[in-house]
Amino acid sequence: MASDAAGNTQMASANRAYAVDITVPTVQSIVLDKSALKVGESATVTISFSEKVKAFDLSDLTADNATLSNLATADGGLTWTATLTPTANIEDTSNVVQVLANYTDLSGNVGTAGTSGNYSLDTKAPTATIKLADEALQAGETTTLTITFSEKVQDFGNADVTVQNGTLGTLVSTDGIVWTGTYTPNVNLEDTTNVITLANTYSDLIGNAGAVGTSGNYSVDTKAPSAVVTLQDAQGAPMTSLTAGQSAQLTITFSEAVKDFSNADVTAPNGTLSTLASTDGGTTWTATFTPNANVEVAANSISVNPGAYSDLAANAGAAASSANYAVDTQGPTATITLSDNALTAGESAQVTIVFSEKVTGFGNSDVAVENGTLSTLATTDGGKTWVGSFTPTAGTADASNVMSVANSYTDVAGNQGASTSSANYAIDLKAPTASIALSDNALKAGESATVTITFSEKVKDFSNADITAPNGALSTFTASTDGLIWTATFTPATDTEAASNTLSLGTAYTDEAGNAGTVATASYAVDTQAPSFTVKLDDASNSGALSDRLTHIDMPTISGTGTKDDVIQVTMPGTNEVLSTTVAADGSWSVTPTIAMTSGSVSIIATDPAGNTSAAQTLPLVIDTSVATPTVSLLCDSGTNSSDKISRDGTIAVSNLETGATVEYSTNGTTWTTTFTAAEGANTVQVRATDAAGNVATSAAFSFTLDSQTSAFAVALSCDSGTASDKLSRDATLVITGAEAGADISYSTNGTTWTSTYTAAEGLNTVKVRVMDAAGNQRTQDYSFTLDSTAPTPAVLTLVCDSGSQGADKLTNNGNINVAAEAGATLEYSTNGTTWGTTFVASEGANTVSVRVTDQAGNVSNTSSLSFTLDSAAPVAPTVGLVCDSGNITGSGTDKITNTGTLSLSSVEAGGELEYSTNGVNWATTFAAAEGSNNVQVRVTDAAGNLGAVTNYSFTLDTQAPDAPVLGLVCDTGALGTDKITSDGRYSVTTLEVGATLQYSTDGVGWGTTFTAAEGSNTVKARVIDAAGNAGAASTLSFTLDTVISKPTVALSCDSGTSNSDGITRSGALNLNNIDSDAQLQYSTDGQTWTSSFTAVEGTNSVTLKVTDAAGNVATSDTLSFTLNAADAVFTAQLDLSSNSGSS
Repeated sequence: MASDAAGNTQMASANRAYAVDITVPTVQSIVLDKSALKVGESATVTISFSEKVKAFDLSDLTADNATLSNLATADGGLTWTATLTPTANIEDTSNVVQVLANYTDLSGNVGTAGTSGNYSLDTKAPTATIKLADEALQAGETTTLTITFSEKVQDFGNADVTVQNGTLGTLVSTDGIVWTGTYTPNVNLEDTTNVITLANTYSDLIGNAGAVGTSGNYSVDTKAPSAVVTLQDAQGAPMTSLTAGQSAQLTITFSEAVKDFSNADVTAPNGTLSTLASTDGGTTWTATFTPNANVEVAANSISVNPGAYSDLAANAGAAASSANYAVDTQGPTATITLSDNALTAGESAQVTIVFSEKVTGFGNSDVAVENGTLSTLATTDGGKTWVGSFTPTAGTADASNVMSVANSYTDVAGNQGASTSSANYAIDLKAPTASIALSDNALKAGESATVTITFSEKVKDFSNADITAPNGALSTFTASTDGLIWTATFTPATDTEAASNTLSLGTAYTDEAGNAGTVATASYAVDTQAPSFTVKLDDASNSGALSDRLTHIDMPTISGTGTKDDVIQVTMPGTNEVLSTTVAADGSWSVTPTIAMTSGSVSIIATDPAGNTSAAQTLPLVIDTSVATPTVSLLCDSGTNSSDKISRDGTIAVSNLETGATVEYSTNGTTWTTTFTAAEGANTVQVRATDAAGNVATSAAFSFTLDSQTSAFAVALSCDSGTASDKLSRDATLVITGAEAGADISYSTNGTTWTSTYTAAEGLNTVKVRVMDAAGNQRTQDYSFTLDSTAPTPAVLTLVCDSGSQGADKLTNNGNINVAAEAGATLEYSTNGTTWGTTFVASEGANTVSVRVTDQAGNVSNTSSLSFTLDSAAPVAPTVGLVCDSGNITGSGTDKITNTGTLSLSSVEAGGELEYSTNGVNWATTFAAAEGSNNVQVRVTDAAGNLGAVTNYSFTLDTQAPDAPVLGLVCDTGALGTDKITSDGRYSVTTLEVGATLQYSTDGVGWGTTFTAAEGSNTVKARVIDAAGNAGAASTLSFTLDTVISKPTVALSCDSGTSNSDGITRSGALNLNNIDSDAQLQYSTDGQTWTSSFTAVEGTNSVTLKVTDAAGNVATSDTLSFTLNAADAVFTAQLDLSSNSGSS
């Protein structure tokens, strides 16, 4: 209100809003998402304020045994989060996060402090000490291994412990801290440096991984001492055999010093040992071994008995044996046998010498043989049995023989052998001999001789087959009564002449002992051959041909050849004149008769100086002493009369000729020839005849005139319409030039019928044209030509190659055409029917060509046409792929791996044919892929037959389903370890299939790539999908997942104190509740050591119950503390002294 000086007043008012904030912000809550943290874990701290705050950062926060980071707000300051990271190696159950009162709200009011709930930290890894009760172990001993952890552990067992040179029994613990097991060292081992190591695969109860640990060193000596037994000679070389007089040093070398060892612990067969002694403290022992006399045993070994001695650690020693040694102090003996004790011709005997044992230094020089030789002796059994072949000396006969072996050999051990001899054997190798005599050593025709063979002894197997008697025959031999003399008759062969012959006795016969006989011979001559000769009409008397035995001489000379000094006797025909002559030194002979003879056969015989006479030969002869005179005339007297001796034909006729006579002609009576050709004009000729016997007669001279000339002429076609001078025409008119004026012209097609005109026929014509002059001389000429007045047949046009897919679709990749037309005709081509050329070249695409034919005579055919399409362009290579590229190696559809081999093909060539090849040589219209790698080539042939480029495509066909995977639990935490009950739902799947995909299903229908186990019963199937997409058989795993266990409660069965909740009882019995039916119970009074039972003790007790179900889940009860007072109260009672008025 305002007033002025006059007292006037005016009222006015206004409103204005303002805020007042004096409320202090507070911390509503500090919450950690984890109340217990172990190594490697962190927690998210969420701080909620009553209102939005500011000036709030990490300096306003504290965290026990931890650090805070990443403080942030997402709602403007009302709610803040930070990350809490525990300090390492800390174990503290009481920790809080605090907010200091340093922050303000947006109005500046300072906030109050706040504290979180408690959280526990355990980042301290458990540790362990490892101790063996006995650190020096010997054979047969065991010891207890104790592992003491710094706290209770879990997931601990034998798999976390590595022991050297031994085995560890199952580790057990009653409290989870101290674990014990029995360590058993390996046998036959000696090692002074060994430790037991603990891996860091265990953890404490909250999961902190344990530290590794190592025990102190321990030694193991469970190795029994062993020994090497050797026998050596004085030079230290091994001895494997001993003979008489020898000994060996026995050395027994133990692997270590031994005790309780003596000769009683050693067995030395077939010999004796001196006292064993050692100079190195018991490691090496020596003695001398002496073999027993007169012993032969190949298998011996000196042995050390097992268990009789021990090393210094008391490990019982093992058995040992020396290498085998042979004891041979016995000398060898021998026996000699022959396979045949009576040897005859051609025989030998196998000699077998068998020794009582194998020998050495033995050979042929140690064997003496009588009347024979012994092949090199050989043995196949190492020297015990020796075999050779005895061959008796040829020509020997001796009934008493022996073979002996000297004592110069030894057995393998060097013992000297004994001498010996074989049984007696007999030898008869003396061959029988023979002599041969003939009663006549020069045999002629008709003679024979007696053959006598005298043998030195009686023989057998003798016959004519043993005798060779050339140029004759032997009768069968007969023997004398004593078998020594054999006789036969020898008859010489007929017609044989052999001055030197040998009758031979072969060696096929034998004496009675079987010795082959010796050869014998005798000589003789044979001449039973009649003389031979030849005969002929002597050439000087043979007036005819030399072979026709025809002559005009009636006392001709007969001659021939023969053997010198043979006598030739000739008898002439008709006169029977006998002529004799002796064959001259040059082998020729001849006789000439003195009386004229007639035709007939001459008879000839020959006699040699030995008196052999030949068979008669005959020589037929013909005696001819005369010949007829020939007459001569013209064959054709064609002049004006038949006797003017004028002719157009110069041929003469000769008559009155003797058959077979030779005819000769002469125009001058001096020169004669076998032919005659008349000359134009006057001619004179004589004829002479000579018969076969050489008689000659000459005709009178014959004269005549020859007129055979008429002018030449020519025949031609008036129009040769073919090529020049080919005599081919469509017009048959003939033109005759050069004929004599007034001559007669006529025609004939057969040379018989002649006409004055000529009409040609279609085709080949041959006509004779004759021109005759007035004198009757004529000339004839043959003329051939071809008349062709018919137009040729139109040409037939086809494609050289109709390469189209239909075979007759006139589609081709080759533009050449075939033209079938008359042979020799000219072809012309046109693409428009107007312009013609001699060639045609097709163009790409549609073509129409016309062809006409002009034959050789010039006739032109009708036109032929052909329409076709030329396509010579090769098609584009096809695109090749897989219908289903089912592989998954490089990504779906790109790795060219498939479980179906079907190809996907595409080609721009419509109607083309696809072909396939796996080698580029053989092509087919189908393709079947093979299992595994495939390389296929694909090409397209278009409708015109053009072959396109090849597409190469490689892929892999895999149709083989993979094997079922191996499916199991990662951890079977059940009590049995194999009951498929687990608290860990993880599973393991293994497969040998590289690049495979695993799929899972709970019903065998729906499949996925993951599987998460559900609480309770689970059945999961797993299968493998290989790189090609093949699904393998499924493996099935059924198991139970149990991750939940109830927390047990423990209470007194009877709280008998003054109240039922004072924890005092007179009975230690417990009530257990909330226990799963499959749980195992353990009790602990200190939280570390657990037992399967609990018995309260008088006084104060604290007990905790731990339950472990079949899946291995563990739950622990709250600790129950109580007092057991089970003893009766002890008291005394008396009358108080103040009230006891009597005596005390």
